[in-house]
Amino acid sequence: MNLIKGRTMWHTSDGDRTLVRDEAALVSRAIDSLIDRLLDRLNCESRDSNNGQPLNVETGVTLFDALTPHQQICLLHTVAVYLLQPTEDVLPLTAVNESAVAAIYANAAREIELEIAASQLRVHEFDDRGSAARSRFDDFKDFCPDAPQVAAFAYPVGPCYWRQLAANAYNGTGEFAFVDDDDVDMVPELDSPDVDEWRYLVEALSDWVLWDRDYETAACFLDIDPRRATATKAVMGIEGDYFTGLVPDPQMTEIPHLVSATREIVRRKPR
Repeated sequence: MNLIKGRTMWHTSDGDRTLVRDEAALVSRAIDSLIDRLLDRLNCESRDSNNGQPLNVETGVTLFDALTPHQQICLLHTVAVYLLQPTEDVLPLTAVNESAVAAIYANAAREIELEIAASQLRVHEFDDRGSAARSRFDDFKDFCPDAPQVAAFAYPVGPCYWRQLAANAYNGTGEFAFVDDDDVDMVPELDSPDVDEWRYLVEALSDWVLWDRDYETAACFLDIDPRRATATKAVMGIEGDYFTGLVPDPQMTEIPHLVSATREIVRRKPR
């Protein structure tokens, strides 16, 4: 499989741009931790250590969650390239591409929830399937033992690490002035345990990238008459091929290369 190359960027709701600085930091960390969760699932399935049941890595984004772990890892690589690297062209806005972006922000919100739960228990380390400051080198040992091993998510995680990332992303959005002075109170106190407030903040951050939530309507168009579907999409302002984008399903042996290439992008210091 050929990895994405060339000059590309994302067609966001605020124009064609590449995420930078604090906004890029949050997205990068969220991609990195989601990759870890998917690798945990693949390792778990390979050693059948969960009584035959797949490890739950659902993000709450139906279209993304319906993909195989291989497809999800491939799609996260594509999105990382297009969101985080300076470029000239744009990735087509399809339902699957936008669902991946939504899944990334949903994962950031999940990490905040875990962080709050941990802080309330006065425990600042998550288990193997969270995003604790771990540094293991056996990502692929069960399902691809011959692959080079790369350290899992290993950023210095403090008790408010993810909340700080979200607050920084909202208050310091790089070259784009999204936030008015009157809006800064939208950010909760850093140690606030109010999950709903933090979810609302992360959703606001996702709105700076996503145009809308059309990807959530994909299932509605599967079984209806094509002419009716075309008319409905026209009324909703949805491009005709929005729901037809395909995601490659790479072989198991290609996963380590995809993961390493994605981590190379997301672990760079944001510009």
